[in-house]
Amino acid sequence: MLEAIAKMASRPVAEVRRIHMLEADLGRVVRLLRSPDAQKSVASASSAGAPAHSARVVKPLKPMLAQTAADVAEAFAMLGPEISFEHKIDGARVQVHHLDSGEVRVFSRRMNEITQSLPEVVEIANRLGARHAILDGEVIAVDRSGRPVAFQEVMRRFGRTRDVEKARAEQPVRLFVFDLLALDGALLIDHPLHERIATLGELASAAGLDLVERIVQPNLPAAEKFYADAVARGYEGVMAKSLASTYTPGARGRGWLKIKHTHTLDLVIIAAEWGYGRRHGWLSNYHLAARDHENKTGAFVMVGKTFKGFSDAQFREMTERLLALKTDEAHGIVTVRPTVVVEVAYNDLQRSPQYEGGIALRFARIVRVRDDKTPAEADTLATMSSEFERQKVRPADKT
Repeated sequence: MLEAIAKMASRPVAEVRRIHMLEADLGRVVRLLRSPDAQKSVASASSAGAPAHSARVVKPLKPMLAQTAADVAEAFAMLGPEISFEHKIDGARVQVHHLDSGEVRVFSRRMNEITQSLPEVVEIANRLGARHAILDGEVIAVDRSGRPVAFQEVMRRFGRTRDVEKARAEQPVRLFVFDLLALDGALLIDHPLHERIATLGELASAAGLDLVERIVQPNLPAAEKFYADAVARGYEGVMAKSLASTYTPGARGRGWLKIKHTHTLDLVIIAAEWGYGRRHGWLSNYHLAARDHENKTGAFVMVGKTFKGFSDAQFREMTERLLALKTDEAHGIVTVRPTVVVEVAYNDLQRSPQYEGGIALRFARIVRVRDDKTPAEADTLATMSSEFERQKVRPADKT
């Protein structure tokens, strides 16, 4: 589609990809390129090496995404010694826009506005005073003593516009910031990470913002200790980031790596089976699918099943949700639109001719529902194949 738009506008494909990365909407890209005045602006910005985007326009950028690494040593091998590590917080991604007028806008990773739902985040952002900034961070739910609670608790706050103060009292949240995308009208995404975090540190110190804990340019033993300490403190793991990396909205660049102490994948539910026994009346055996990276239509390919991980209340809730997405039913299997994303833990991966993709999960169990992610953000068969190759001991192929 981007190649077709580039041909229509007689613009280089790389330039159109850049605009789409910043605009995040194909319609806006087309309108921008078809406008003579805007086209001149794009051309001058591109020739000057500047982004075709105004940081003062309140419009969310797509979040930058990360690839995976098996361990800390592999992160060093992939990124080199100019690297930082930070705690991987089990929260919900947010992008916070604070204007110099004092207005605050908060967006989810799906770029939905959730400002009204998170007054705590608005109050935190207002500590910036007259500064204009775009912050990238994570919101976590905490108990009365300030300790993190389950991810699903913070998701219940997202999108809520009624009885917000009551919800705030019952389930408070905290904001942890890890990146700075713009400051005082200047977009910083083309600046290397080491510059962005240095500027963020100064800003956070002045405004009293909570930053994600980070270690910069450690040696291998220090980085491995940082990872072990993160896991011991209950974090998912760590993020490894190249200090030279720029911020690429919507891209899963090699400059960011996630290292988790448990194996998980974000997969899509494409069907479910009616349960029996205690689960009678519930859709409870879920068919899980990964994105087919080679299929340009974005097709999903089944890679396993699971009925593990949910409570009775969650089974009931998911049954209602999936029935609303039903497209077909036969032999006790309900096929649904591929809309619901779940994070799935597994022991290992195996080659399996049983599934079209040729690879399958072993001992899969649902960790949580990822309402903050779209199906387009689900993991791919390519990711699963890479994870399979990383396995030090491969399970025997199933026939």
